[in-house]
Parts: sequence; structure tokens; C-alpha cells
Amino acid sequence: MTMLSPLSWGISLAVGFAIGLIYFGLLYRTVQMHLSEGPALPIIGLYVLRFVLIGLVFWLLVQHGALSLLLGFGGFLMARFAVRRFVGA
Repeated sequence: MTMLSPLSWGISLAVGFAIGLIYFGLLYRTVQMHLSEGPALPIIGLYVLRFVLIGLVFWLLVQHGALSLLLGFGGFLMARFAVRRFVGA
């Protein structure tokens, strides 16, 4: 088991926050497309993109250990609250 340095903690948090901004931004866009009754293919594409992206990033984080994954998930949750505040939900 390897110990993460404080720099790695910050990187894991930043990666989680960045992927969270992308994920929840795409989720907001998907909901807007649903509400406007847009075409189904782009909506399905955004679903797939979001899940593949989040799966890949969390898989990469878990390769560096459980603490890295937890810090990344913490950043992901912080991005959720940031996006909710930004969009006014």
C-alpha cells in the first residue's frame, strides 16, 4: 500500500471536481434537451458519454488507491453542489 503525498491529494480532489463539473454540466444539458423534446439520439449519446467518462476517471483514480478514489469522489460531490448553485436548482 502506498501513501499519497499532499500534492496527490490535491490532484485527486481537482480531478474529481473537474470531472464533476463536466458530468453535471452534461446532465444539465441532457435535462434541457429532454424538456425541449429534442431528438433522442443526442440525448442517448450524452447518457453514454457521461457514464463512460465517469467510469473511466474513477477507474483511473482507483488505480492509485482507495484514498485517491475517495478524494476524487469528494471533489465530484463538491462539483455537484457548485453546479446546482450555478444553475439555481
